[in-house]
Amino acid sequence: MALAALDAWENGEIRLSRSLWDTLQREALGDAESTVRPGAGVLFCGITRSSRGTRLLGREFVRAADGVDYVDSDVGHGALTPGFTLDAALRAESEGLIPLFVHGHGGDKNVGFSPTDLDSHERGYPALVLNANGPVGALVLARRAVDIDLFLPGGATVRVRRALVVGPTVERFHANPPDTALPRRVTDRQTRLFGADGLEVLAKSKVAVIGGGGIGMLAIQWLSMLGVGELVLVEPGRIKQENRTRLPGATRWDAVGGDRERRGPEMILRSLGLVGTKKVNLAKRLARKAAMGTKVTTLRTTVSDPAVLRQLVDSDFIVLAADSDSARYAANRVAHQYLVPVIQAGTKVQRREDASVADVFAVVRPVLPDQGCLRCAGLYSSTGLSYETVVGIGDGQRDYGTGEPAPSVVGLNAVAASLAVSFVQFWLTGLRRANTADNLFVYPLDDVLQAGCSVRDSSCPTCGDGGVTGWGDLRPLRIPSPV
Repeated sequence: MALAALDAWENGEIRLSRSLWDTLQREALGDAESTVRPGAGVLFCGITRSSRGTRLLGREFVRAADGVDYVDSDVGHGALTPGFTLDAALRAESEGLIPLFVHGHGGDKNVGFSPTDLDSHERGYPALVLNANGPVGALVLARRAVDIDLFLPGGATVRVRRALVVGPTVERFHANPPDTALPRRVTDRQTRLFGADGLEVLAKSKVAVIGGGGIGMLAIQWLSMLGVGELVLVEPGRIKQENRTRLPGATRWDAVGGDRERRGPEMILRSLGLVGTKKVNLAKRLARKAAMGTKVTTLRTTVSDPAVLRQLVDSDFIVLAADSDSARYAANRVAHQYLVPVIQAGTKVQRREDASVADVFAVVRPVLPDQGCLRCAGLYSSTGLSYETVVGIGDGQRDYGTGEPAPSVVGLNAVAASLAVSFVQFWLTGLRRANTADNLFVYPLDDVLQAGCSVRDSSCPTCGDGGVTGWGDLRPLRIPSPV
């Protein structure tokens, strides 16, 4: 593994699924019923790097056997045996993972390594780095605090003192509590809900939106008004007369040739496929009008573009507002391989053979490492991917088996967008309290709100026990390209 630049670790963090964090707590600190006594072990991690910093991605914890691999020590409470640490380093080398040797110190919001810990790291870890052929470190934790001492090839050491737990709710942990941010007057009413710290989290967050249609564009507008620091919109399309009534801020001029460089007779422009403002330009306009300082990065391409994938894996949250199988495949893969939470939002109008309305609903589906997988739920398929990547039938051409464009109206889209943005804002700011990530269905014709179970199959090649969860950059991320 190549040596990462030290400055890439300044904003570094470790990211863990909820189940893996709970395992570390139980195995290293014991449980309330004392059925598991405090122990130690090794956490194998994947990794991903970007301009925003380096993320360690928790993949698997292996507990050291008491009295065999974790033994009493003359200094401190216990010690991992040389054989256990060497075996872990060799496994890490063979699989390309990063081993972190884990133990607990108890306590609550503050934690740190003892002088004895640090001395043992200095004595043993440089040799383990050579055996692992990559970084090796130690992780110490309390109930709500984490500290990592990481040794890199070449002799450098870094500290990683932030942890993010990804689950139905989010928790952020530090070695020491950070300073409280100061509120802004313009966001007073939002501060009363999220608190000053919550607003600072939003301002430092990066949210990707896949799809700039009726749901995605509403999400862009509302996330901008919330003060999210950076938004990424993946959307290749232009505004048309038939969709401008569902796009906030879109005008008639946007639909007939809004880009000034494309002025000309509408018939010629339409024949060339150049009519209408680019949807990504509308997104930038909406963020500018919100005047909350949101940066908008726009990508007029498909999810198979490597530039899109780089942005998705670097995001803190993804809103999936596109119906294509390739978009669902990409978001689902990133959610598990890089531990980036996803919320899929959609609407549907079901019609009978006589064209009467059978049902109308809006739905949001969380996709998280421990629960929720679009593949397991049957929401994309190899057949659908084949149509898009071989035959060339994409998102904009879908008719859902009706033979005509799917019905869509702004009010129904707003229901799905509202649920999705609410999930994002409460998750990012740590206010969400639910212990499960259920799908939510809204049936407005019947005034019904219904929860549905998220689906995860342990044999799934994406989310299952042998899947891609936590591998990060250590496994290729390829999305089939459309024709």
